Amino acid sequence: MTAWDQRRMKELAEAALDTRKQMGRSRRELRRVTKDHAKIGAMAKVVGLPTACVLWVCCGDPGEYSCAAAYSKALGLNLAERSSGTYQGKLKISKRGKSMSRRWLYFAAMRWVQDPLVRPWYERKKAKDQTGMRALVAVMRKLSKAVYHVAGRGAAFEAARLFPGIKAGKRAATTTSQAQPAVAR
Repeated sequence: MTAWDQRRMKELAEAALDTRKQMGRSRRELRRVTKDHAKIGAMAKVVGLPTACVLWVCCGDPGEYSCAAAYSKALGLNLAERSSGTYQGKLKISKRGKSMSRRWLYFAAMRWVQDPLVRPWYERKKAKDQTGMRALVAVMRKLSKAVYHVAGRGAAFEAARLFPGIKAGKRAATTTSQAQPAVAR
């Protein structure tokens, strides 16, 4: 490498280290700010602490919504058909609400489908729908409803109820560690 390339590589490495330190400070600050907040803590068991905070900021308290479908609609995850007089459209998510909430739920869904116990459900859904994105949106919709029931209604989180086919006993031991992303620990 030339001297200029070496200098640029050093600057990039320093920037990456500074970013990593900032992420650690942000994680600690999130934990500190939310440690006494029971509803965000409950949401974090489903989607992880950063995603729970983003959902809280974007849509507020899930308990203030009348039902899980209303909460999903506020997140823009309700299914809507775009049709006209002669055109019969397909069902797609409405994308109302803040896109940031859907983005973070997408990240949470990506973590969930990597779980070896959730993966078979995801693969079956993907094969049925013939596309991975629809299956991932289905996971996002399930997670939004789980967040509503856990934080809004005070229900205990059980992944076996969320994804049929998961053995309840096997998943219960890893629920807390899996829900929180590796980056957020």
